[in-house]
Amino acid sequence: MSAFFKETCKMSRIKKVNTSSYDPSSNGMIERWHRSLLSGLSHFLDAANTNLDHLVSFLMAYLSTPNTTTDFSPYDLRHGREMVLPNSNDWKAEAPEENSDHDSRLEKLKSSLRLAHKSVKKANKKSHLKNKRFYDRKAKLRSFPQVTVYLYNLAKNPGKCVKFHKYWTGPFQITAKLSDFNYEIISMNNKTKVVHVNRLKIASNPEIWKPKQKSEK
Repeated sequence: MSAFFKETCKMSRIKKVNTSSYDPSSNGMIERWHRSLLSGLSHFLDAANTNLDHLVSFLMAYLSTPNTTTDFSPYDLRHGREMVLPNSNDWKAEAPEENSDHDSRLEKLKSSLRLAHKSVKKANKKSHLKNKRFYDRKAKLRSFPQVTVYLYNLAKNPGKCVKFHKYWTGPFQITAKLSDFNYEIISMNNKTKVVHVNRLKIASNPEIWKPKQKSEK
């Protein structure tokens, strides 16, 4: 991540969380949102997949739909009230009263949002623990010593036949264990990279790994 983007996040008070590359399960929340987004847009796109004019309509439908976990819609959690839709009974805009108490309205809005966010936080924690129990039933923690491994490669070269794509590349040598899920590996060209543990498997012929020696000048 570039220094410019780090300073941008710091200035905007954004807590940037990094996830492992080529491992969608490590970033399940945003991947699930992408699934809903693509599924919704698929009902509006034409055969050429070029018209995105209905993106606003899909976002309006998504923001006004209550979440199954929190029972609140995203619009309600942002504005403290439900979205006024075209099928609502009241189409007339209400003019604010001349002597309306703005401080009272703001305090009421803050109180409403505070209670809603507290309820959502509790519901999300309960849902997280439930999902973790289901996931841990089949999940197994894998561990590798400093051995020779192959790397699962998802990137495909454009214009090449997919049937002949080599999914396992290497060999690589494990140089460090950064966490339970991330390892640092080095190639025969002395290039290092950090990969997720799910993309590794032990090489059956470790003796073929011979890194190139750096020439001394």
